Amino acid sequence: MREMQALDFGAGTGLVSLGLLPDVSHVTAVDASSEMLRVLDEKLRAAKITHVRTLRCDIARAPLPANQFDLVVSSMVLHHLPDVAAVLQRLRPTLRAGGWIALADLDTEDGSFHSDMAGVFHKGLDRAEVIGQLSLGVVPEVVSTRPIVWGSRRTASLTLFLGRLR
Repeated sequence: MREMQALDFGAGTGLVSLGLLPDVSHVTAVDASSEMLRVLDEKLRAAKITHVRTLRCDIARAPLPANQFDLVVSSMVLHHLPDVAAVLQRLRPTLRAGGWIALADLDTEDGSFHSDMAGVFHKGLDRAEVIGQLSLGVVPEVVSTRPIVWGSRRTASLTLFLGRLR
């Protein structure tokens, strides 16, 4: 697994990107927010980490290079996007044959998870829809749901989807 090239979609300030480092050789951290990536770049410089590259890109509007990554990950990002299906269609081609995609996001909920709905386009995601949107070429290996607590009073469930490109 150490030789893997990973793409962290919606990387933000790098929580997942940095967590991947012991297990992959390189991470491309992609986010549409230049401010989030600026914070991540500062973390990388301070820690002298050279095998993470940041890339500002709104993949709903601009594609990423095809067949570049062995692993694509995204955590708690998809419900913030207006067109989840379009983004998933752009993520899938970035994978090399046999590559993995791991998505973690909110299950459909009543909207109480976010106290402020600005920038939130979906009250969670329907797991069957996400699987359907990825199904062309991606074989689900694990689909698992777990409860989460956010802050002191908000609860929801999180689904992890792990699939492999045929």
